[in-house]
Amino acid sequence: MKIKGIFSLLLMGLSLFVATSCDDDDATAPVAPDSVSIGDESLNFPGTGGTASTTFTVSGAEFSIIPDNSGWYDYSTRLIEKDHQHQSYTLIVTANANTADNASAGTRASVPVGSSRTASITIRCGNASGILTLNQDAPDPMIVADFTKKYTPGDIPDISGSAEDAVKFAESLGFGWNMGNHMDAWYTADGKEISSETCWGNKEATAETFKKVKEAGYASVRIPITWLGHIGAAPSYTIEEAWLNRVAQLVDWAEEAGLKVIINMHHDGANSEHWLDVKNAALDASVNEKIEAQFSAMWKQIAEKFKDKGNFLIFEPFNEIHDGGWGWGDNRTDGGKQYAIVNGWNQLFVNTVRATGGNNATRYLAVIGYDTDIELTIDNLKLPTDVVENRLIVGVHCYDPYLYTLENQFAQWGHVADSSLAPGDKESTLSNRMKKMKDAFVDKGIPVYFGEMGCSERDNETDEVYRRYYLHYFAKAARTYGFAAMVWDNGAEGGGREHHAYINHSTGEYPSDNAKAAVEAMINGYFCDDPDFTLDYVYEHAPNYK
Repeated sequence: MKIKGIFSLLLMGLSLFVATSCDDDDATAPVAPDSVSIGDESLNFPGTGGTASTTFTVSGAEFSIIPDNSGWYDYSTRLIEKDHQHQSYTLIVTANANTADNASAGTRASVPVGSSRTASITIRCGNASGILTLNQDAPDPMIVADFTKKYTPGDIPDISGSAEDAVKFAESLGFGWNMGNHMDAWYTADGKEISSETCWGNKEATAETFKKVKEAGYASVRIPITWLGHIGAAPSYTIEEAWLNRVAQLVDWAEEAGLKVIINMHHDGANSEHWLDVKNAALDASVNEKIEAQFSAMWKQIAEKFKDKGNFLIFEPFNEIHDGGWGWGDNRTDGGKQYAIVNGWNQLFVNTVRATGGNNATRYLAVIGYDTDIELTIDNLKLPTDVVENRLIVGVHCYDPYLYTLENQFAQWGHVADSSLAPGDKESTLSNRMKKMKDAFVDKGIPVYFGEMGCSERDNETDEVYRRYYLHYFAKAARTYGFAAMVWDNGAEGGGREHHAYINHSTGEYPSDNAKAAVEAMINGYFCDDPDFTLDYVYEHAPNYK
């Protein structure tokens, strides 16, 4: 007992020593009970979204902010003041636009087109908690576009050379589909290059393909064609009959489906790697003379094959002609030699086709600038002299910004995108480039079409929302500035770089739900004729498809 008493006294002394050795502030600071106090316990937002804030004060244990799973708002905090007992903060909440039901609304008369919504944020501090309620109004039903009211393209009109007629012509082509990586596909066997319909993975096209393309809402089809391996020797350069007949069969099926059609020479001139070689043609006049002899002979045969076809059929002389530098090669430093070659080929194409007579005497013909690039076309394309007035149209391609649309290096696009996940190019960059084309050609009575555009599919739904918004915006912008547009479809399904599958090339069915949603976004974007459905509307309601 005595030993135990001595041990207790020692412990008491040690406790006193420790207590008196603490910092005076720590010794005297009272322990605050757990508490949460919220200034304004509810925040209200209009249907268009916006930012609002409230304050809250906590004491006691560490606090946490717990949002619900509604997903239509973001929040942040800013410290106001802090002492031993209390911490005060500003809580800032940003609500997205309430457009969740707009995309499925049939017409402006649909009721309801949207509804108000609520959410909550819980602030917890130990055993205490407080709840901030968020309220948002329903979207305005009068701004919901009528997607059931659509422009129906008619026959290709005769044009007088006025800007108004140029727009009417482009609208008759409307929004179209490229049967890419199909008749333009090619391979090498025993050192010989041969184009083949199925060698890049797409199955043979059928009449049903074109029927389904029309049913999907497309107004036209571009059929890229590579002629490699089906060309005879000089000087006649006779095109293999079976290959030309297969092209004719596809044109017939498209005509029967009610589609306008564009056919061309495609990879014959790609990268200056094949016979249609702009790089060496610009360096050696004798090389260009030989190329022009083959070019003229082949287009004469193609034109003869189709001379009795109506104006629904348009010829395009070649595809993306460049020297391998995609517009950034020797063309920038050769004093305009390559541009002059391309202009000369365009003139030769027009002369050759017109000379075959029949409907080719007045058929609409495309002319293509260097690399189909917008700026290079504006700066360097020289329109051919033609024996008939107002029958030339200008074709360009646009995959801006290509690091997003083709390379899949960014997940999102547009002013609504997370800047860390999106390229610097936004809506204004795209629309400004279109305006340049309008100023240079459409306003002068020369129709314009985007022979290729598009955006690679993504592999998750969030990124697909932004992809659909890009396609939707592009289609609406093309219609706004008076152009036709044709989406590139190479049949590559799933998400990833250069994955552009919208229509199964053999059956005409949608290859996926993502493909169907993307097509609907483009078709609605181009053809919706509701007066409230403007380019500004698309911008203000981005992203609009879920």
